Amino acid sequence: MRELANSSARTAIMSSVRRQTHSSVIRKFAQAGGSTLASCVMLYYSQFQFGWQLLAAICFTLLAVNWVIDAWQLQVRLREQTAREAKAAAALSADGPSEAAAPHAEPAADSASG
Repeated sequence: MRELANSSARTAIMSSVRRQTHSSVIRKFAQAGGSTLASCVMLYYSQFQFGWQLLAAICFTLLAVNWVIDAWQLQVRLREQTAREAKAAAALSADGPSEAAAPHAEPAADSASG
């Protein structure tokens, strides 16, 4: 029973981590999109002449690149983690019932000594 509870808890924790990571990836892509939009607006207003608008556009572009790289790295880690979990689950199911899950016999009390 304990092994089943531990397995269930691990599964719940991993699915929670997976959801949070997916949420972070989506948020980073949204930030990159907003930053790209701001960069385009600043480029339009700067008309490609050096000034604070062009400098802001460059900064927004660098932020967008940074957020895309972060999101991509998180996505890669999530895929690797999912593959490891699937491999571990396959190994556990291939082993069959474990010794810890087998019922243990209670030692019989000696009624004659009593």
